[in-house]
Amino acid sequence: MTDIRQTMEESLALYRQLQRAMEGIEKRLPLLDVAATVRATEELEQLHQRILAMDRQLLRELRPENVEAVSGLMERRRTLLTEVLEQNRSLLPKLKSRLAGYRNELLKIRSGITSMQGYQHRTNIRGGRINTVN
Repeated sequence: MTDIRQTMEESLALYRQLQRAMEGIEKRLPLLDVAATVRATEELEQLHQRILAMDRQLLRELRPENVEAVSGLMERRRTLLTEVLEQNRSLLPKLKSRLAGYRNELLKIRSGITSMQGYQHRTNIRGGRINTVN
């Protein structure tokens, strides 16, 4: 069985890594383009999956008899989780705003493409009908 202290330290390291990644995104937010945003989102998702796996392992290893051994680490982890949660609450509206901007740009591009298609020269090989009724 893995040492619970080691697992807790690894969990703390992953949450610190998440915190740094979110700080990096927030610093670059005004400069991020669509590709960079997608890459950052994918990296966060991969990190999130690693954190979930580590949390499951931590829950499997945590026992009443070893809680005392990691009580200080648990308090540090709780503090770190609170900080990450607050950081997420701050970052999420900014990312949603950026997403709305991308969506607006995409709609403008689609509208422009649709408008430009109206200006294309279309030739009908078979010819057209002549309406002599009027």
